[in-house]
Formats: sequence, C-alpha cells, structure tokens
Amino acid sequence: RTTMLGFDVMGIWPNGALTSDLNSLDRSKSQEFCVTADNFGLVKLFNYPCVHDDAPWKEYYGGASFMMCTRFSCDDRRVAAVGGGDRTTFVYLTHGVNRQDSQKERRKEVGWCDV
Repeated sequence: RTTMLGFDVMGIWPNGALTSDLNSLDRSKSQEFCVTADNFGLVKLFNYPCVHDDAPWKEYYGGASFMMCTRFSCDDRRVAAVGGGDRTTFVYLTHGVNRQDSQKERRKEVGWCDV
C-alpha cells in the first residue's frame, strides 16, 4: 500500500494538514506498520492500520529539507528515506511503535537507526 488516502491510513494526517504536506507512504510487508515522508523533513512510523485521529507515531528528522520517499525493505527490517532539496538518503533499522508512547516522549527521541 502506497496510497495516502483511505480509511486504513486516515490517522497519518495531522490536524490542518494539506494534501501536499505528505509526500510518501509505504506499508510494511507484514502489514503491521506504515511509514510516511513529509514536507517538514520528518519520517514517521505508525502502526497499521492507522484509523484513529492523532494515532501514535514515532518521528525522526530525515534531513535539512523535505523528505520525498520512504520504503520498507523486503524483510521490513529497514526503511529507506530519500530527501528532496538536500538529496540525502537514510536507511533506518525499524523497532516498531509502542502504543503507550506519549507525545512528549515521541518528540524527545533523536533517532531510530543503528549506524
């Protein structure tokens, strides 16, 4: 699933978001998670399906510019993210989303990759 519109992904949209704010969505092959790229340089990992407003997510800064595309690897262990203006490429190791994460904790996290 790479379509950003639909009941099963309605929770990925922040309040007041424009349809142009999100650039990419990919669902994991296991259908447990989905990942988005947006115009604010963020890569967000959600549980799938993501049907609740303000659904829990983990967000990570991908680059100095907007993020253009995100894709899970064939085994769901990694996410590749490609930046727009700065032409960066990141590969993250995935660890999932904990439903009990508070919004404050989500914003405190710096990264979810092992280099």
